[in-house]
Amino acid sequence: MHKQFLITIIFILLISSLIFIQGCFIVKLPSKEKEEVQIQYIPSPQIEMSEEPVRSENGDMISFIPKNWFFVDLGENAPSDVMVIAVNPDYTLSLVISRYSSNEMLDEIYNQQHLIGLANASFEKRGKKASGSLTQIGKFSTFKAGNLEFVVYKYRSKNQSLPSLNAIFKSSIGQIYEISLIPMNIIGLSLPSEAEMNTIFFSVLATVRY
Repeated sequence: MHKQFLITIIFILLISSLIFIQGCFIVKLPSKEKEEVQIQYIPSPQIEMSEEPVRSENGDMISFIPKNWFFVDLGENAPSDVMVIAVNPDYTLSLVISRYSSNEMLDEIYNQQHLIGLANASFEKRGKKASGSLTQIGKFSTFKAGNLEFVVYKYRSKNQSLPSLNAIFKSSIGQIYEISLIPMNIIGLSLPSEAEMNTIFFSVLATVRY
């Protein structure tokens, strides 16, 4: 299949899957039953990672993608908040790293609820944009890697056989970042298992540095 056609399909899938958290928010505490209080620590990457880093413009965030994955250049079609989109060789997984400029509403959410609040707002915004067709899988969970803290959640749409994974974190200068791992089915190959997705996702998080 022609690579440019695949890239176009990837773009369409990602735009339909990624509902960005900018916009209006209602400040609301997440329900207690959806918050996982115990902090879990992320081990070193469990898979081999690329040697080419993803680096933010102001240098407050560096991470790596899995080895042999490639970056997708969407040109002018890329949403302004998206830093990079990477895809695995089988076109069954996409990794999206986004950044969000601070604003009064996000600051208020963070001041009241910290990262749990930002994660809750992220999922609620996605759900509203998807007309309620998203289901959260499990609870919000807090993870640490080095001096970084992430709040992670999983969600699934009606068309997904596997859940997407999403992590929210703040850099040392207060910039909000979001990392998403999204399953895709473009050329009919078997999707990875949920365990494999977890390994890939947390291996990426383990590489994130200020």
